[in-house]
Amino acid sequence: MDNYVYNLAMRYLRANGISNIMVEDTKINISEENNDIEKEKINREMISMKQ
Repeated sequence: MDNYVYNLAMRYLRANGISNIMVEDTKINISEENNDIEKEKINREMISMKQ
């Protein structure tokens, strides 16, 4: 997980007094997004290797 993005999100949520449940959801969403980005990078590498 990208700690910079996570820390920004945490700072925003704390500053706005949003509940811990929302913080956990944000953590999960950021993690899932990063996983999707990594999968896309791997796919592109695989495609470029085949060419």
